[in-house]
Amino acid sequence: ALPIIADGACAGVAAAYFADTSALDAAKLAMLQVLAEHGGAALARARRFERLEGDAEQHAALVAETAEGFCTLNDRLAVVFWNRAAERITGVSAGEIVAKSLTDTFTRVEVPSRPGAFSSFEALAEAFAAARSHTIEIALRRDGGEPTWLSMAGATVGGRIHRRHLVCCFRDITEQKRLEGLRSEFVSLVTHQLRTPLTSIRGYAELLGAVEMPADQVMEFGTIIANASTRLASSITDVMDFEQLAASRDGLNIVHLRLSDVLEAALASLMPAPRHAVRINADAKNILLDADLDRLTRAFAHLIGNADRYWPGDGDIVVDGSLVDGGVSVAIVDRGPGIDTNAAGDLFSPYHHAARKRSNAGQGLGLGLSLTKRIVESHSGRMAVEQTPGGGTTVRVWLPST
Repeated sequence: ALPIIADGACAGVAAAYFADTSALDAAKLAMLQVLAEHGGAALARARRFERLEGDAEQHAALVAETAEGFCTLNDRLAVVFWNRAAERITGVSAGEIVAKSLTDTFTRVEVPSRPGAFSSFEALAEAFAAARSHTIEIALRRDGGEPTWLSMAGATVGGRIHRRHLVCCFRDITEQKRLEGLRSEFVSLVTHQLRTPLTSIRGYAELLGAVEMPADQVMEFGTIIANASTRLASSITDVMDFEQLAASRDGLNIVHLRLSDVLEAALASLMPAPRHAVRINADAKNILLDADLDRLTRAFAHLIGNADRYWPGDGDIVVDGSLVDGGVSVAIVDRGPGIDTNAAGDLFSPYHHAARKRSNAGQGLGLGLSLTKRIVESHSGRMAVEQTPGGGTTVRVWLPST
């Protein structure tokens, strides 16, 4: 009997039986030794294959279930593999796209930094190789809809013996692209919004210093300068506070308040004063809550100011406070042109301008509702915007009561 050695350990024995023990000579012993060695080597290879097969199954499962999209393209750019995350990100199932190219499946496939990248395998492989971190941005469009933006990394595998393939990993950056566009628009808007009051301040200040004028005109020009300064300070404060405010109670100065005190303080803080009359219902005097007076005053000032600004007609803005299901409900109701239904979903997005129907009101920085929402959420509250029955807009705020 001879030991069978596999991976440096004895895995068994090779035994031979001879009726005549004298027949076991050196040649037969050497043959048995070779058989034992071959058996050990075969067993070691089988074990390694079994381990590799298990690793391959684990890797396949990992790729199939990962949060990032994975796909493999052959040398004709046809999709060979398309994981579940790729289906979720693009809305295209593996059954729809496997054996087809991306350009066959999507109406348009664009690589802004590398036009023509999907014209051939070589062009796409070169685009990945030349890009920083081997990553390119791709826009996929279907049926004229909004593009899905992907950040895709790719590498070439195979070549000499096996067919070449591109292995690609990608993630959805559509929201990131949308925010980049909004921020770009915001920078232009900030430049305009800050320059406009500065121009007024400078122009009227120069007039005051250049010519003598009656006291009433000096007063008028001084009021214009003060209002422009207030608008400028408000815009700067909005920008600074928006990034600092998080939806938590950290930094809040919580005190015991009457709702009516908050609403009256918000109304008094509006500069210039609202053009419409603002009616606060009597029940607000009997409603108590724990809140940061300054922050909540600012939130309601934004909401009342919006109702006044975007309502070109006449009438009263109604502020209705009540106790609902153990909490405080505040509704700010106007009878203005209302909110465009196409804009309703983005009202609380930063830097977004609510497209009020037929309104010629001046636009602000687009941070008001988003900033207000953050203030309300920091008080463990929530907000909603809806159409007022009969026309107009109703903004509802829910806050916990004491």
